[in-house]
Amino acid sequence: MMTTRHRFRAFTRRCAPLPSVLLLPAILCWALGCAGGVPHPRTVQHAAPPPVEDSVNELERAAYAEVVETAILESCDSYLERFLDGEHRLEVLVLREELRWRQVRAHPSFALCDLYLDEYPLGPHADAVRRLRHDLEWQTVAATGKVDPLRQWLREHPDSPHAAEARALWGEWRRAQAWADPSGEACALYLAEFPHSDRAGAVRARCAELAWSRIEESRDPEVVERWLADNRQAPQAARAERLLEELRFEEVRSRPSAALCRRYLAEYPQGRFVREVRSLLAQVLAWERVEDEDSVQAYATFAAEHPGHPRLAQARERSSVAYWRRRVERSPENGHSWTQLAEACLNEAACTLREIEAHYRRALQRDPDSAVALLGLATLCYNRGEYDAARELLGRSMALDDGIAGTHLYLGRLEARQENWRRAIEHLDRALELSPESEEALFHRAIAKLRIGGCRPALPDFRRLTAGAGEDRSKFVIQAESHLEVCTGGKR
Repeated sequence: MMTTRHRFRAFTRRCAPLPSVLLLPAILCWALGCAGGVPHPRTVQHAAPPPVEDSVNELERAAYAEVVETAILESCDSYLERFLDGEHRLEVLVLREELRWRQVRAHPSFALCDLYLDEYPLGPHADAVRRLRHDLEWQTVAATGKVDPLRQWLREHPDSPHAAEARALWGEWRRAQAWADPSGEACALYLAEFPHSDRAGAVRARCAELAWSRIEESRDPEVVERWLADNRQAPQAARAERLLEELRFEEVRSRPSAALCRRYLAEYPQGRFVREVRSLLAQVLAWERVEDEDSVQAYATFAAEHPGHPRLAQARERSSVAYWRRRVERSPENGHSWTQLAEACLNEAACTLREIEAHYRRALQRDPDSAVALLGLATLCYNRGEYDAARELLGRSMALDDGIAGTHLYLGRLEARQENWRRAIEHLDRALELSPESEEALFHRAIAKLRIGGCRPALPDFRRLTAGAGEDRSKFVIQAESHLEVCTGGKR
């Protein structure tokens, strides 16, 4: 049974919405009614105020009717603020939750979902709102088109209903990156993350194609060789073999050397460029021999015999006086350079014999054992008629090096001057053995044979000299033709 105090409290709560001017009369009426008292006679003349409880109920019913009629959140919030203990408070609370849920469902957004969950964490639609918010998160991540946010989302929601779709989308994005990325890094990343997927084979093929494209662009034989060692079964292996052969040939052609030529011939004995490489090898070896000899005569001969050689200009330059002048300026103590400067001057009309002799003597001062310098100085002495000095110098030259054709040529001529024909022939034979194309040695040997045995033994040498002679004939060929005419009586 409610006590008077309890009833008073309930009454005051119901009167709370009334204006303040009506509160005091309402409380007085309530007190009189509870005490069972009778109003003073003078008060009977005044009109009695309407019951407070009825006024409150009418206001609440009007507010509740507005809530039902409008069915909007604002009217619900107004009712709940005005009637804390209203008769329909529970119905309004239920309606407000339903309206908030309809709002979330009609216009889904993170803000509305979070607002609902803040207001109704245990509401009847809380699970549905959480699912809706999760769907919104998934749609946002999927719309980015980026792998990293997707991977992060999957780590945070491994059991999501969208997990399978997310993994498939992840793989699709990675595959698209693999096709778009020319570096091949995306291909390798896809295979690391999806090694057993249905698309792995296609991506591996794409990786190989991209790697091969980069190798083709690099045109580096070492890179191609390494790729080929690791991809012998790849579809591009045959193309790689052809490309490697082409690159090896280009390498040989761009900087020919005996080592590169021999490597190509060892790797491709039946290759497409074997003939060209063999020709290059012959040219390289010829140039290497000339460089080893490093003489004016060698360079001049090389230039004459190899008109189409890549080193032709270099050979001509090295047979010039200017080249050897630069050499002696750089290395004035080098006897070989002084010797070759003198040799170059022999073919230069601007050089005097005195200048040439000075060069030979400077060479001998720096290198007394230079057989070539001794021969050059002996040649100058011979041409001046200083035969004893020439013989002494030639003897020293031959003692140092018996393999110089010029030494034996001039010794043979000295012997011929003294009519020592057989000794002359011995030296001239040696000279021809060392230099088979020497027209001078061949002519003087023919003369020595002519002096010993007449025309018969000399005819082969005369015929050899005149055979195939063109218009630009040397004096030895012209004299040989005269002797041949005499020996044959005009019948060759």
